[in-house]
Amino acid sequence: MTVSPTLSAQPARGLIDSDISVSIRGFAPRSLVTVQARVEIPHRTTWESRVIYVADHEGSVDLDRDTPLFGDVLVPGSDGLLWALRATAESPEQPSNSRFVNSGLEEYSVEISAVTDAGESAETSIVRLPVAPGVRRAEVRDDGLAGTLFTPDGPGPFPVVIVVPGSEGGVPEPIAALFASHGVAALALAYFNAPEPGRVPATLTEIPLEYFGTAIRWLERQPALDTSTLTVSGTSRGGELALLLGSIYPEIRAILAWVPSNYVNGGMGPNDPEEDRAAWTLGGEPVEFVRRWSDAPAHREERDGVQVFALNALRRLGERHQHRAAEIPVERINGPILFISGEDDLLWPSATYSRWAIERLREHNFAHEVEHLSYPNAGHSIGPKNNPATVLGTAELPGADPERKVGPIHLGGTPAGVAAARRDAWPKVLDFLRRHTALA
Repeated sequence: MTVSPTLSAQPARGLIDSDISVSIRGFAPRSLVTVQARVEIPHRTTWESRVIYVADHEGSVDLDRDTPLFGDVLVPGSDGLLWALRATAESPEQPSNSRFVNSGLEEYSVEISAVTDAGESAETSIVRLPVAPGVRRAEVRDDGLAGTLFTPDGPGPFPVVIVVPGSEGGVPEPIAALFASHGVAALALAYFNAPEPGRVPATLTEIPLEYFGTAIRWLERQPALDTSTLTVSGTSRGGELALLLGSIYPEIRAILAWVPSNYVNGGMGPNDPEEDRAAWTLGGEPVEFVRRWSDAPAHREERDGVQVFALNALRRLGERHQHRAAEIPVERINGPILFISGEDDLLWPSATYSRWAIERLREHNFAHEVEHLSYPNAGHSIGPKNNPATVLGTAELPGADPERKVGPIHLGGTPAGVAAARRDAWPKVLDFLRRHTALA
């Protein structure tokens, strides 16, 4: 009796950071089996990954057990189908960074197929959820704020994290929604480049840090929230901002600093070189910052034909003591800090910056927990696990001076290295949040 090939994938529906398990049965023994995953975001991007296996003597392939023979993934693991997803050349939208599939908060299907050269085939699909059922989404426009509050299912009160974006600006909803899906309320807060023009500045230039104090006061007034363990999570320029805010506002009790800088950097407005204007102000005065170009000549370093900026970021510093005034006083932070960085970060040297911040904390006998998760072969794109890790370059930086040819910038790492970093870091980030936002 002939047995039709079968392909199973679990879970059938799961959060975008959930692990999957894929297995194949019923193919010809020792046949070559091509497994492909495909995600189509209509009118935007089609993502694909492709891996080839040799079926065992029973005609089976277990993606968590078997080492691929060829393709986009070369190590065992069903999650490879997800992190190896790449935008097809025909896609009208080519993401410049891929911490998430670009579906926003809409669920999407991953179509998985398996086929042999002899024409045997099987297929299935799974659904990935950017936000858990029951999580509530509310736009926040009170008091001049521009953000979105996500609250977990249930009555609360909930601990809360403020999520701030990096140099892309806008409202960072995907990661905030995911935090709320894991039980912590999250305010995704824009501070420039918001969808509604005029509510916040258009560019990362002279942002009043008092704006974030307004956000803290607003959160304190929400009956479903408990701000006694308030955390700030930020990535890249947002990681710099998270450390800076923690040094200013004692109400902030924990920091998640993703690929951060321990120095304050300058503004990023159009036709506005960083040496002229600050990124942040406090009390109406610019916060001291390190100039991008004035301290050392820029050299054009490249990898794969794409510019590397991290080396110039170090060259501009020269002797560290010369820039002490621009160093973030992290010792003033009123709670634990988790640094997450890639040793091959080519946008800026986030691993070095994190170590320098930790050196300063030790010099000041910092009383709270400090942890640094740093990963080889990972660059600037560390984030939640089981999402595409394939886009390692970014479009021209906002406000870049065309005469200086700043962009595009290589983000560093390899897809496998970035995926491994995410796989290790993300559970530790969630554990950090659970431990340090546990309400009494």
